[in-house]
Amino acid sequence: MSANTATPPPLESIRDLPAKSQALISAGYEPGAGPEAIGNAAEQLASWGLIEEASALLTRTGVADLQVSPIFRARRVIGFLKNSKLVGELSALVSSGVTPNQILQGRHDSLVYERRGATKLLIVLPGAGDNFFISLNVLWAYLRRLPLSTVFLRDSEDLLFLNGVKSLGGSYDATIGRLRRLREELGQPELYVMGSSAGGFGGLVYALNLGARAFLGLSIHTDLSPESPLLRMKYYIRRELFERVPRFMIDTYPLVAAQKGAMRIKLFHAEAQNVDRLQAMHLAGLPNVDVEAVPGKIHDVASLLLAQGRFMPVLQRFLELPEGPNDRGPAD
Repeated sequence: MSANTATPPPLESIRDLPAKSQALISAGYEPGAGPEAIGNAAEQLASWGLIEEASALLTRTGVADLQVSPIFRARRVIGFLKNSKLVGELSALVSSGVTPNQILQGRHDSLVYERRGATKLLIVLPGAGDNFFISLNVLWAYLRRLPLSTVFLRDSEDLLFLNGVKSLGGSYDATIGRLRRLREELGQPELYVMGSSAGGFGGLVYALNLGARAFLGLSIHTDLSPESPLLRMKYYIRRELFERVPRFMIDTYPLVAAQKGAMRIKLFHAEAQNVDRLQAMHLAGLPNVDVEAVPGKIHDVASLLLAQGRFMPVLQRFLELPEGPNDRGPAD
């Protein structure tokens, strides 16, 4: 890797971004910045519509071809935005101040984009860092083209959403009740829930309790019971989980089995990511559960799907929408 001689973007282009995004971008331009910091900076730039700056950072630092997870993800996001012709839309969204990552800050932990007359409602539970591996900004730039209403949630307590969302009542039961009422207010649309990484376990529990039509999980855990023999990542063995949300330190297998295939469940994991593989395969064989391995070994399975050009087709199949380009307008 060559020395970092990339020129930082003008201050005015990033000064209105969240402080965390600014910090990640700035770290990527520091002299001696490593590939991971550069990749994180490039992905942040792309997520806020600064595509040319993101590409230039990867190229001028000589890291563009490295097989490092943040670099890989940044290249995938840049390529997707260019190929899907979403760059202009994303830039316009950022300028208008209505992107999820702009609103889901500080006291904001839930966000509803309502599309009048939509017959589908999607609830998104992102992972740690408020990302669905790719940023919520990029995800929303695509989802807003589809004929559905969308709810983004943020886990401000780092409890896998199992203590609920403060703006929706501040407890799990209150949050589930508020989401049920929202569905009623929207005319009882078909409900879909998707979760990634740290949002996946809670997402599956939410989907089961809300009677969702389908659940999509990317690199999720399915069994957090204390007696489970399954490997799990360190994030899921923290003491505060067992102290603050002990009722949810459970195995979801019996819950999924009890619904007898009423909800369609699709789980993705990287083929060589052993923990994700074991946790996903735990539900394999149950009615209406489909587990798919994607070639690769990183936790970030969304980037692997993007690399194959499959991420958006996967979303369309999950939402039971026609596959292919979708030029429908934004949510009202």
